[in-house]
Amino acid sequence: MITLTRQNKLLSLVAVFLLLFCCYLFLTKFNQKEEEANTFVVAFLTDTDQISAVSFSAAGETFSFREDNGSWALTDDSTFPLDTSALHTALSSLSEISATRELTKVTDFEAYGLSSPAYKIKLTSPEREITLAIGDLNTLTDTYYFRVNDSDSVYLVDSSVYDVFDCTLFDFIAADSIPALTDVAALTFKNEEKIVFVQYADGYDGCYSPLYTWFTKDGDELTAVDSNGVESLITTVSAMTWVQCVAYHVDQDGLAAYGLDAPAGTVSVDYRETSYVDSGKTDEDGNILYDTETGDKTFTLLIGDSIEETEGESGEAGTYYYAKTAASGLVYLISGDTAETLLNVNAGTCSVWEICKFDRTLLTAVDIDDNGDTHKLSINTRTKTVEEDGKETATTSYTLDGNSADGGTFFDELERIEGMRTTDTPEKAVGKVILTLKFHQAREGFETMKMTFAKYDADYYLVSIHGNSSLLMRAADFGNIRAAVTELVPAADE
Repeated sequence: MITLTRQNKLLSLVAVFLLLFCCYLFLTKFNQKEEEANTFVVAFLTDTDQISAVSFSAAGETFSFREDNGSWALTDDSTFPLDTSALHTALSSLSEISATRELTKVTDFEAYGLSSPAYKIKLTSPEREITLAIGDLNTLTDTYYFRVNDSDSVYLVDSSVYDVFDCTLFDFIAADSIPALTDVAALTFKNEEKIVFVQYADGYDGCYSPLYTWFTKDGDELTAVDSNGVESLITTVSAMTWVQCVAYHVDQDGLAAYGLDAPAGTVSVDYRETSYVDSGKTDEDGNILYDTETGDKTFTLLIGDSIEETEGESGEAGTYYYAKTAASGLVYLISGDTAETLLNVNAGTCSVWEICKFDRTLLTAVDIDDNGDTHKLSINTRTKTVEEDGKETATTSYTLDGNSADGGTFFDELERIEGMRTTDTPEKAVGKVILTLKFHQAREGFETMKMTFAKYDADYYLVSIHGNSSLLMRAADFGNIRAAVTELVPAADE
């Protein structure tokens, strides 16, 4: 074994120190060069207000726009529905392009993907014509190679510059707007069957409860449906987005290519739209005063064939559907999830699964028939105005067969029943009715409604509301309401 002398140890420490010092100098110099390399330089600068024409070449497609007397249009089709704000945004982003690095005296442009660039923009002004090109991606710095005209300089620019070049004609189209649909009166779905939903905001007189506001309409017959379900369908339509526009100026003959000549589904939404118009008046501060105008409108969506897209065409791989509005010649892709939700609407989509739904403030009495033992529970509600704040307070008292009673527990159980939901609807009652509750309410045209309970099997009881619906509730839940009735009656007898 070799043992280092004291002197050798000292020399070793000096060598280590010199090595560390050299590393420090190297890193300092390297970081200095990196900072210099990362200094931004201007790669291109122009006044886009002077641009009178612009053409985009990307992915083998070339299209151009031209300005005439301050108005922009597609050069080859002046009727193209141009979104001028999108074009102005693109031009503005080209007014000044910064680079993180400039490579000078370049001769081999193929090494940067700039000998025959796939992405080019040509800008035309009265004084000159400029060609901008984007080349390959530098994966180490996540920047793109960029060249102006035939310059021998190549710049490294941010990926946001590439986004301006990587565009299609349809990125500049004025797409149809989808209304907010905040005040909807009716929805109509025409798929394999026709389903019409109509809204009665204040309730429908032909329904036992005014709390149901949405109904399916079949001729003159109205059937209550789940309001949350209908609202969800409205949200599906109003929140829908166009994934991509694929065609414009499509006439009736051209719709067949997208399955829109005979749509797989049609959705029509009748709604009210409120707009604000200048009244021609101002307030004392000079601010313009507006009048409100409300008009009835209809938004109609046609859904055509489905298409399987690979990643890159529409952003993500998956199923999409062709769609358009009835009044437009533009054809779009919408997501498969949205389309299939609307295409699958049927008579059972928004079924009511609640066992009952009361407006408690309208109830005046309940007739109880507990297997032949009959009683009448009366409800007395008084309102009182508090002088201090002017608010009204309500107090409720109960009498059973004319005697004071505590109906609180009974109505607590009724409230629990109101919140119950079921997923099964038997076609008819099975077994003898054990308990009948006949509700009286202060509602003209529908003064009474009847609820019956019959044993269905060992686990469930059948509940019928006014003879129009039959739903199942658990035997334990029926036991609670039966117990509440039993507790109410002796309390009054005492």
